[in-house]
Amino acid sequence: MWFQQDSEKRANSWLVTFDERDATSGNWFHRFGRPVVVLFLLHLISYPIVTNLFDLTPFQSFLFVVGYYLPSGLILTIILFVLLRRVLKQPLMRENEKMNTSDT
Repeated sequence: MWFQQDSEKRANSWLVTFDERDATSGNWFHRFGRPVVVLFLLHLISYPIVTNLFDLTPFQSFLFVVGYYLPSGLILTIILFVLLRRVLKQPLMRENEKMNTSDT
């Protein structure tokens, strides 16, 4: 059939393999990555909220962008990429390893 795959690797999506790699890494992304993603999304919407709600002088706007927005965005991006790299460098758990761990 057209929907049947000749190997398991082709049948799994990136999200499924990422979840398996995350499980082998000790659920680092589940524990730390999801809160960082939420903080990153809040960070993305902070600029339009601050600039539209408050009447900032050009100097205050410059301080906000250079002193808060860019450094915190850079820090959150670095943390997110480090977590993703840690998860993606984990090997995939094979089917026989899954059965061995579930038997115990």
